[in-house]
Amino acid sequence: RDALISLDLHNTHLKPSLTPDPRWPTEILRENKGCDASKRPRRKRAGIRNRLRTWAHRAPLPSILLANVQPLDNKLDNLQVPPVPEGHSGLQPTLLHRIMAEPSGTKPSYRMDRTADSGKSRGGGVCVMVNNSWCNDVSVVTLARSCSSNLELLALKFHPFYIPHEFTSVIVDTVYIPPQANPDTALCELHEALTQFQVQHRDAALILVGDFNSANLKRAVSNLYQHVTFPTRGNRTPDHCYTPYKDSYNARAHPPFGESDHTAIFLIPKYKQRLKRQTPVQREVAHWTDQSVAALQDALDDADWNMFRRSTDDVSKYTEAVVGFIGKLVDDTISKATIKMFPNQTPWVDKTICEDLNSRTAAYNMGIISGNMDEYKSGAYGVRRCFKRSTIVAVPKKSRPSGLNNYRPVALTLVVMKCFEKLVRDFITSSLPASMDPLQFGYSHNRFTDDAITHLLQTILTHLDKGRGNYVKMLFVDYNSAFNTIILSLLTTKLEDLGLHPSLCDWISNFLTDRPQLVQVGKCVSCTLPLSTGAPQGCVLSPLLYSLYTHDCVATSSSTIIVKFADDTVVMGLISENNERAYLEEKIISSYTSARQ
Repeated sequence: RDALISLDLHNTHLKPSLTPDPRWPTEILRENKGCDASKRPRRKRAGIRNRLRTWAHRAPLPSILLANVQPLDNKLDNLQVPPVPEGHSGLQPTLLHRIMAEPSGTKPSYRMDRTADSGKSRGGGVCVMVNNSWCNDVSVVTLARSCSSNLELLALKFHPFYIPHEFTSVIVDTVYIPPQANPDTALCELHEALTQFQVQHRDAALILVGDFNSANLKRAVSNLYQHVTFPTRGNRTPDHCYTPYKDSYNARAHPPFGESDHTAIFLIPKYKQRLKRQTPVQREVAHWTDQSVAALQDALDDADWNMFRRSTDDVSKYTEAVVGFIGKLVDDTISKATIKMFPNQTPWVDKTICEDLNSRTAAYNMGIISGNMDEYKSGAYGVRRCFKRSTIVAVPKKSRPSGLNNYRPVALTLVVMKCFEKLVRDFITSSLPASMDPLQFGYSHNRFTDDAITHLLQTILTHLDKGRGNYVKMLFVDYNSAFNTIILSLLTTKLEDLGLHPSLCDWISNFLTDRPQLVQVGKCVSCTLPLSTGAPQGCVLSPLLYSLYTHDCVATSSSTIIVKFADDTVVMGLISENNERAYLEEKIISSYTSARQ
């Protein structure tokens, strides 16, 4: 210190460089820590806390501040500004002895208040506070809230702004096991809840934090790791943090909240993504081209297959010899290419998709610089448009078709799009009101074609048993190309009237508009044309959309019944005393009668 003070600072500013003096301390004289001056270190501070500051809100797992804040009266000031360091992402699971009103200025919190089932006279519960920079409240789903004399549990599922490729979501379970609880019973209840979460969300990151007191979760679930290794209350460690990943958190002790006897725990994520843990794999794949396929075909044509038949009478040996010979021809004819597979690379992302994504990214960057986003919009629209592409193939209705009317045009779409349509279909059916037409048996919960037939027979027999002069008239309607008759604007209006979200209605409208279609007959393929009429026959959503499109087609009289199953319709008139007026005045019957005339 004295040597530094004795330096002439005035001379330091005048000289271009400060000449070292051998009399200075060795700490000042050493340069680059014994390394070559040309190889300067990056001067990047190491340590898990500095790594967390660098990650900011893009940490692979959330940073967590676990604190037992009982009682809460003298800690409201501390909860006003959560003590998670600025820039850190994550959660604040908090165990509450007495639930108070949320103070102004706190971050959004999710609570599970203690109920009378706990057997305690005083209030309490568990609470989780979330940093909005890591995950907003729209992406938080409550999975479970339970309170008993043995266990208090609050389970939340998060979809943060950033999450590693191997995870689909983050599930955080905040647990409190009272000291007087039965540890075995509490662990059994917790194990059942965890099993349900892991079955429903297989690829979610699981985190369990809380006050376990004398219970040890590893007795019930052996594949979990406990990350709190220091005493948090006296010489005991009742506060635990469990994850299925080894060395995923580094626990640091923080001062307790106010007069609490529990040490606050700051859990810093150490987990590394699979992309950083695993090295790329070199794979050798066959490079199929038109020339190599033609060469392989010529080699197969020139082969003497009778040689294999004469060599042995054993079918197994004959098959093994032929398969080995074909494999040898493939190895000699088809060229090989070495590719690099990354851990986060999906099998269906090939070179073409990568080129499209890279071109879209380049167009976006150029649009940001120039201010013209037209090229990016057209590229992004092209990527979305390829999912609506369909190929029309003719499927015969009979074993021996005699004309064009004996073929059914079926639209073949991408398998990925069919899977997504199933998700949308299930979401729509779960959002439909219960007041819809009860005689629509298509895409209704626990209702099938047998139910429709049984209902028709029951109605007919009941009406015939009421009087000797009663009879029934039935009209079976089979619409020609029913799905092609859907008017898009009218469908959107009806979907909104059913209470579906406007964004979902807009997505359906976009899905049915400007669909690229082509027709394939054998090896002949037509040119691609856009189509915005109706719904493609063969799509997963088309029958459901047609059912919703015709949901308001109901009978206007009590003596008339209209039973529907998607586009199959039966109009049944229950005639008594030869009075067919109500049956003939139905719109479907009147349209059919006028068409015949």
